[in-house]
Amino acid sequence: MFMHIGLPSLVAKTVSSFEKIIIVKKTNQFLTCSLSDLNCDETIKHCEGKRVFENGETYEGEFEYGTPHGKGTYHWTDGSTYTGEFDSGLRHGWGVQELDDGSTYEGEWKDGFMDGRGKYSFACGHEYSGTFDRDKMHGTGILEYENGESYGGEWKHGLAHGEGTHIYLDGSRFIGTYKKGSRHGEGILAWETGEVFTAVWKKDKIQSEATVRFNNGDEYVFEFKKGIPTGESVYRMKDGTELIGDVETLEVLLMKDNDLMADLEPNLGFASYSLALEFKAIDEYDLAEDNFKLAQSFLPNDSGLIDVIPHQLASIEDKKIRN
Repeated sequence: MFMHIGLPSLVAKTVSSFEKIIIVKKTNQFLTCSLSDLNCDETIKHCEGKRVFENGETYEGEFEYGTPHGKGTYHWTDGSTYTGEFDSGLRHGWGVQELDDGSTYEGEWKDGFMDGRGKYSFACGHEYSGTFDRDKMHGTGILEYENGESYGGEWKHGLAHGEGTHIYLDGSRFIGTYKKGSRHGEGILAWETGEVFTAVWKKDKIQSEATVRFNNGDEYVFEFKKGIPTGESVYRMKDGTELIGDVETLEVLLMKDNDLMADLEPNLGFASYSLALEFKAIDEYDLAEDNFKLAQSFLPNDSGLIDVIPHQLASIEDKKIRN
């Protein structure tokens, strides 16, 4: 959804089930050898100097008995660097690591791992700010995606887990609970225009029922089974009138009443758009495309979603190619 990022999937992705992004890390144990400069060898308790290791890597900074300890800079042969604090040869304390792929981490370290508060900037453009545990996003933090979306909330072992909020490009935001990177439990998808989509999810799929409440007071209730609507749907107007059937069924019924059709068209378009988002989230691409196109036929030209739908359709095509 992070787009889903099982962040790091950081992510995150995503995350709407999040796509996994792996943080690259260097070996936790630094090499030792007899080569030394400025007499920073195993016999000296405190010293500043430079060491060139047998594999070509270098360290320059403070030593304790020949081991990096204190402040210093470590250079790997691929161009990656770490500048910060060390303890007994391990990154420990505060430091900045720059990797050869362009990604960077600035924050706290413990026993050679990213651990505590920090910021990880991915080479692909994502950025996570929050807490880490042994190189994984863990605790609380915000993942900002390269495309402008974001997820903020709780994390566990690199995945969205617990309470969180995902903000999407169309202006909507999902507020609810996650489990192992997927929406799981009660949640709402809300728009600034006043529409609200409520449901209960399990592993990113809607269970039993979903309700779309429109800003004019009407609501549309859909029955689901394992993320797919069963076709049993009820449209309730604010005056109590009920219309039975899915969007396409109501379109046929309303052809006989042009005035009512004109009143309900924007809501039918929004309902179709909401369903399309759910189908896209669970990789039901054909259903997602059909509903995005159905939404286009109903929504008024001044709807903000009209401009978003072409991007949604393009992203589906991109996912099809990649999969």
